[in-house]
Amino acid sequence: QPVYSIRKTMEEHQDQREIVQQWMEVLTRARDELDELCVHCRQKMKVRERFEQLKQEVQQLKRQSADKDRRMEDMRSRYEEEVQAKDAALGSLQQRLVAVEKVKKQSEAA
Repeated sequence: QPVYSIRKTMEEHQDQREIVQQWMEVLTRARDELDELCVHCRQKMKVRERFEQLKQEVQQLKRQSADKDRRMEDMRSRYEEEVQAKDAALGSLQQRLVAVEKVKKQSEAA
């Protein structure tokens, strides 16, 4: 009976070793899958960070563009004001020229 008992114990130990081995394989596969997920997550985080960077760059470019548009509008307004002022001055000079020519014709006629 002791030999049978020893064999039985050895078989139980072997069964337990096989179970442990199977669990080790399952755990190893799970660890490998988690490692792959971690790599994927890190890549995803890098993509997200780059997306946020690009979003900030776009916002900055929009602000710069709006500033440039405002400056262009200011320049256009100033130019229009200058043109109007010069037109007014030209109109005044033309009126004075007409008056001078009128006086000149009158003096020549007299």
